[in-house]
Amino acid sequence: MSLVGGSPAFAGRFACVQHIGALADVGGHLAPSQCQGGAAAPCKCLVAAVVDDAGSVSIPTSRFLFQTSRIQVDFSMSRQIQMMFRATGALMFVVVALSGCAAISPPPDPQQQLVISQRDARGVYEKKLISYKALAENPNTYSRTQILEAYQALLYQYSVAAVNWVRVVYPAARQTLPPSLQPFPVPSGTPTLADVNQNYEHALEMNAAMWDINGAADGRKPSKLSIPKYTGTLVIMPSAPPLPPLQDVRDPKYARLVAMTRKVDEAQKADLAQQRIAIDKQIAENNAWRAAHVSHEYDSIDPRTGRPYPAPQQEVQRWCTISGGGVVSRVPC
Repeated sequence: MSLVGGSPAFAGRFACVQHIGALADVGGHLAPSQCQGGAAAPCKCLVAAVVDDAGSVSIPTSRFLFQTSRIQVDFSMSRQIQMMFRATGALMFVVVALSGCAAISPPPDPQQQLVISQRDARGVYEKKLISYKALAENPNTYSRTQILEAYQALLYQYSVAAVNWVRVVYPAARQTLPPSLQPFPVPSGTPTLADVNQNYEHALEMNAAMWDINGAADGRKPSKLSIPKYTGTLVIMPSAPPLPPLQDVRDPKYARLVAMTRKVDEAQKADLAQQRIAIDKQIAENNAWRAAHVSHEYDSIDPRTGRPYPAPQQEVQRWCTISGGGVVSRVPC
C-alpha cells in the first residue's frame, strides 16, 4: 500500500493513494506510507484520503467510485484502440497477401483465348442470323434498306466467326490469312444488291475453305496448306449464311449464286458420305479383329462371383447284394 501526503501544507491531514490495488475496503482505514518520490516529487493521486490524528486514513466513498469509474473507462477505451489497430493490421495483411497472389498468377493461355473469342463470335453470328430471318420472312413489314443492312451485317459477322475459327485450327493463319479467308470490312452505309451478292460469293469461298481445313485438321484428307492435325479444344464451324434477299431465280445473277451454293452443298454432302463409309469400314475391321482374337481365358470364371465355376460332381455307383436259392449276386442299387 502506497500512501503519501497530498502536500506539505496538509501533512497529517490528507493522503494520496498511489495504486487502486492498495484499497482494501471502501470507507475503511489504511495505514499511511511514504511515496517513493518523496516530498520533492509527489506521486500522482488516484484517490484523495483524509488522515486523522491517530494516523488512520478514511476514503470518501463517492470520490472513490468516481475515480475508479474514470479509470475503468480509460482502460476500456485503451482496449478498443488496441483492437482497432489489430483489426487494421490484419486487414492490411490480407490485402497484401491477395495482391501478391494476383501478381504471381500465371498469364492466360493464348490458345484458350482464341477458343473463347471464336465461341463468342459464333454466338453473335447466330443471334444476328435469327434476327435477319425475322426480317427476311416479313418483307412487307420492313423496308428494303433495313433488310439489306441486316444482311450485310450478318455477312460481316460470319466472316469474323470464320476467321476466328480458322485461327484456332490453323496456327499459320494467325499471321497470314489465305485470300479465300480475308474478312469483310466493317459495314458502312446502305449496301446494294450487287454488294450483298458479291459478299455472299466470298462467303461461299470462305465456307469451302473452312471445310477443306477441317478435313485436313481431322487428318482425313491432305491439304495444300500443310495443315497439322488439330488436337485442341473442340470448336464448331459457323453455319453458312443464307442466300441474298429480295431476289429470285429469274435473275441470272441470282441464279448463278444459287448454282454455286448447290455445288458447294453437293461437294460437302459427298465428303460426308465418304466419311461415313470410312467409319463403317473401320468399325467392321475392328469387329472382325475382335472376333478373330477372342480369348477363352476367363470362360471358367463365373461373372456373378468372379470365382471359377465349381467342378461338376461325379456320380458314384452303388451296388446291392441279392441272395436267393443259395445264390448270392451283386446288382446296381
